[in-house]
Amino acid sequence: MDVIIVWIAKRWSKLLLWLGWMVLTAAIVGLYLPAIQGKNINDLQSLQPDSASYGHHQIIEQCDLCHVPGGEIKEKACQGCHKAELKRGKDSHAVRKFLDPRNASRLEKIDVRKCSMCHSEHRPGVLDKGGVSIANDSCIHCHDAIAQERPTHKSIGFDRCVDCHNYHDNRALHEKFLAKHLDEPDTRSEATVPDRNYLELFKKSFGRKRDISELNAEDADQPAELKDVQASIEEWARSRHAAAGVNCSDCHSSSKKRSRTKSTTPMDAAKWVAQPERTVCRSCHRSQVKGFLTSHHGMRNAVEGMSPLTPEQAVLPMKSERHGEEIDCATCHDAHGRITPEIGVDTCLTCHDDDHSRAYLASPHGRLWSQEQAGQGAPGTGVTCATCHFPRVPQRKRRGVVHNLVQHNPSGTLRPWSKMVREVCLECHGLGFSMNALFDQQLAADNFNRAPGSVQKSLDLLKQKQNQKR
Repeated sequence: MDVIIVWIAKRWSKLLLWLGWMVLTAAIVGLYLPAIQGKNINDLQSLQPDSASYGHHQIIEQCDLCHVPGGEIKEKACQGCHKAELKRGKDSHAVRKFLDPRNASRLEKIDVRKCSMCHSEHRPGVLDKGGVSIANDSCIHCHDAIAQERPTHKSIGFDRCVDCHNYHDNRALHEKFLAKHLDEPDTRSEATVPDRNYLELFKKSFGRKRDISELNAEDADQPAELKDVQASIEEWARSRHAAAGVNCSDCHSSSKKRSRTKSTTPMDAAKWVAQPERTVCRSCHRSQVKGFLTSHHGMRNAVEGMSPLTPEQAVLPMKSERHGEEIDCATCHDAHGRITPEIGVDTCLTCHDDDHSRAYLASPHGRLWSQEQAGQGAPGTGVTCATCHFPRVPQRKRRGVVHNLVQHNPSGTLRPWSKMVREVCLECHGLGFSMNALFDQQLAADNFNRAPGSVQKSLDLLKQKQNQKR
């Protein structure tokens, strides 16, 4: 007995440690077992080792968007959000390529059929701004013979592949595209930014169904008891909505039925909606709303049960006076006001307070805009924030009109940077100038306040190859 007592006395600290560990384990299991069993996967949020990537931080509390009960990643969830973007970018490494049996040996080294192989969230100090968690030199697993295939690559390490190549969207870095635009001047003699033409398309699309002739202040059909709000009526009468025959009842009525004729009859006050939902905007601006809901601005709006984004939730610095304001269509668009270039500058700078935004007004682009506003520059020569971040991209013909759609997902041209070359920069600049500017991170942060100095590696290699052929 004495021996047992002595043994316990010598080891009592270890026994207490083991007992404490067992109690703690039981408490953790009891707390999180319901979530692990599938009752509420979102309860696991507190177990995350680190915050999510730049693209997912806004939806971090909705674990079930990306995980099944138990924590396993939903691979199909990636496609659910990014499928359209990958298709538009002509995915260079689409999963279907790796279903070919000839690539089986490659998949043994790195199974790129799974998005999580390269994009693994919650990894402190590993994720880059594009949400990539795999090492830069991973290209070696499939392209180990590149030095023999392309002599110009002999002196380049595999950790530098990303300097010239993008895994998914490589359109702006494709050799044929580079060769086509290689010797262009830094700045084009004439800018070619497409004009907004939705009004023309709207009239052709809806003109057969209803009278969309221009409306005046006296045509407003809001309830008679609200007619004293004359200031709003006067603003609306000068707006593009009034020019397109869009009356008060088209947006503020709870009724789904729209008027087909020009009417001055006040609508029923019982059906009046003071603050229309985003779904009202979607009835005419479906593509624009879709773009907004896939952007950092609106992605939370697209998730059921999540509140809209507020400026303080953003990764980039925002002005504190705007904290707490929920972001929706009306944050940037005044349905009663004119749609003018100012919306593409003032609205952005009202919230954004990062280095790039603060440097805009003093940049060459900002000076062009200021000169146009002062009447010292020709109409259309100014370059606003929206000119670059909300590009107008010609779409297929609709009703005989090539629709110059304003892309409402500014994130769509930011990751990777080369996306901006095709849809934005080449409207005014040559390819070499554009790429050299975009890939200089400090120059981008300074809002391109000077000409680029370095030469992007892709352009240098192509010139070497062309010289070797001569």
